[in-house]
Amino acid sequence: MIFKGTQQYPAILERVASEMAQLRTKLSADVYSVGSEGYRGKQENNISYLGILGELVAQNFLIENNIPFESALIVDTQPLPEPDITIDGIKMDVKAVKPNTYDLYVNYKAHLNEKKKCEFYWFVKLEDNHKASHYLASYSEVNNWTVKELRYTKAFVNKIKRNHTQHENNGVFTS
Repeated sequence: MIFKGTQQYPAILERVASEMAQLRTKLSADVYSVGSEGYRGKQENNISYLGILGELVAQNFLIENNIPFESALIVDTQPLPEPDITIDGIKMDVKAVKPNTYDLYVNYKAHLNEKKKCEFYWFVKLEDNHKASHYLASYSEVNNWTVKELRYTKAFVNKIKRNHTQHENNGVFTS
């Protein structure tokens, strides 16, 4: 796992994420309905909020550091299998991590889905006071994580390594 730093993000991103999560939840109600494989119960809006906030914070990180990137639509009428962010052709799937959590999760089926394959997972660990720590894990690294059955799905799970000496500049996040 590669630690890429901690950076402040604008507080407004939380409000924008909240409003976008409400919209995404309404637009995808038929996709994540009771009985469907993707059903997440009453947590749907919270899960959408967390994911959207993670993507907005990641994009803000890139903008603030003058790193060119391409991104998928954050809200659409159907979930899209394209990568959240692409930097110099490197596909990344962004995953937000709650402030008081130190576990990283990657959905088992999505990880094994060839249509959703990415080179890296970018974990945005939300911290207090509108800060976020940024970690990268390669696709192949995630293959070696523990597999656990969670409430709604199976996932690859790993702990955040708190050792920030793992900071590397391997060409990802450089302009």
